[in-house]
Amino acid sequence: MNEAGKFSRKNEIPFAEPELQSQGTTRNIEAEMMIKQTLQRLTEKERSLLVLREQGFSLNEMAEILNQTEGNIKVGIHRAKKKFKEFYLEGEEGRR
Repeated sequence: MNEAGKFSRKNEIPFAEPELQSQGTTRNIEAEMMIKQTLQRLTEKERSLLVLREQGFSLNEMAEILNQTEGNIKVGIHRAKKKFKEFYLEGEEGRR
């Protein structure tokens, strides 16, 4: 289990296993699949940072959970977001 999964506030990790709802639109399902695929391309550390932040953990809480400084957490989040965006856009380009 990854670090984010151990400390989940909701006992679930968003995007980790998105459920495809039968009533969801095709576009929403495709977007969920793209997000999942993009997250899988990140390292476990990068995913953990993004998931913990998405769940509302403060930088201080994240630093304690991951045993890092707040500065390292900030830098890691910034880099993970940048990498996620690059991978996501690459995926969109490949679908056109």
